[in-house]
Amino acid sequence: MAILNFNRVEKKYLLNENKYDALMLRLSPYIEHDEYPISTTSTIYYDTPDFKAVRYSYTKTDFREKLRIRTYDSIPSEYSQCFIELKKKFQGIVYKRRIYDSLKNATDYLKGNKYIIPHSQIREEIDYHITRMKKLQPAVFMYYDRNSFKDNETGAVRITFDRNIVYRNYDLEFTKGNHGTRIINTDEVLMEIKVPGPYPLWLVNALSELEIYPQSFSKYKSAYESLRKKGEIIFT
Repeated sequence: MAILNFNRVEKKYLLNENKYDALMLRLSPYIEHDEYPISTTSTIYYDTPDFKAVRYSYTKTDFREKLRIRTYDSIPSEYSQCFIELKKKFQGIVYKRRIYDSLKNATDYLKGNKYIIPHSQIREEIDYHITRMKKLQPAVFMYYDRNSFKDNETGAVRITFDRNIVYRNYDLEFTKGNHGTRIINTDEVLMEIKVPGPYPLWLVNALSELEIYPQSFSKYKSAYESLRKKGEIIFT
């Protein structure tokens, strides 16, 4: 069953292929494939015409918030299942509130057909975000390939590796394919570690031995900065 809300610590690490190979060698005794070990992820981020949500992330505050639709179908259609997801980050903790429905219903809902999605506490939270932000619209499409693992003892530690991360600010529909502009190099891998609490010792030791350190990295923010550099966004 899909988890519709959860809280956890998430940290990102940008690796080259050599570091990835060395890390996997050290982690292999402790991890196993997740339920969906290989997947594709397609996401459309919603923002205001002046990119209010992503620009807010540049302010000196511990709070971040963004709204997106995400599907894991490799070839999405309007009948594909998806999540409408409100992701919040406060003082290093990530909070996700998600609604599970079809892409067609999710898209219609974010166009203003509020009642196509059954009422729930999570929908009320998303409704409030939409009302507060005003004029939300599709802003950026994102695609990437993901390999997923979990620890083989408790299953509470999740480690994912993303490759081929691309974005576009046109063709903002899931059925338009996965073309776009790369965010990371072809020889780079974005690792995310997601835990409900402290890292286990085996993970701490592996990262320390290889001098792998977390860094601030947001796919949506990286896309926004790329668009600014290309002169396609004039807001600062």
